[in-house]
Amino acid sequence: MKFKILAGICLMLGFLGLSNLYLYKKINTFIVKIESATETVIPVIITTRIYDPEVDRVPIGVTEYDINDLLIYIEEQCRQTKINKHFALSLLREENPNFFRIIEDINSRKLQSNVFSVRSYLNSNGTYDYGLWQLNGQYLWNDFIPRFWHYKTEFDWTNPYHNSYIAIRHIRWIYDTISRYRNYLQPVNSVYWETAIAYNSGIGRILEGSVPEKSLDYAMNVMSRIYP
Repeated sequence: MKFKILAGICLMLGFLGLSNLYLYKKINTFIVKIESATETVIPVIITTRIYDPEVDRVPIGVTEYDINDLLIYIEEQCRQTKINKHFALSLLREENPNFFRIIEDINSRKLQSNVFSVRSYLNSNGTYDYGLWQLNGQYLWNDFIPRFWHYKTEFDWTNPYHNSYIAIRHIRWIYDTISRYRNYLQPVNSVYWETAIAYNSGIGRILEGSVPEKSLDYAMNVMSRIYP
């Protein structure tokens, strides 16, 4: 088992092409475990409601959303796209920590609208990030929506259901693209590691081998909640 863990770490370093001491020290503290050990990422109030995954049923103009319903919807979209829900939720925590601060308040059953209508400060490349999953505006309207959105309802980036639908499919696209680029030779945890980096800084950074340090920190935070 130890050999497999070390082999996975070596593969991760080899494929990333990042051998600097900074990353090496971080990876040395990063122990890969089986995905079954990911059942307690966030506390969720138990509910028996069965969620209809059709996004068209979400009312237009709603400013408050039920926590349980939205989380069920996110998990449903992860099942549909075969994305690890714990990875997706951990990535979301990195993008929008205020969402989880509200969830973890046991007295709060509704979500505040400003968590969903938040627009980031101006990025260094002159773009903004939008909504629950902080989708980058450089690609949101010209790439993500034409690629992933096929509903009759007009896309509303402030609607967390709409935002989640696009974000999870974008994550799936990143995951598949990296898998193909690596000839499907990486362990699944390594693919998720690079998926987190690409979500933060763009998939071009992975393909070019020019990953910024801030994206390594970002990915480490995401993955350390899944594989503690």
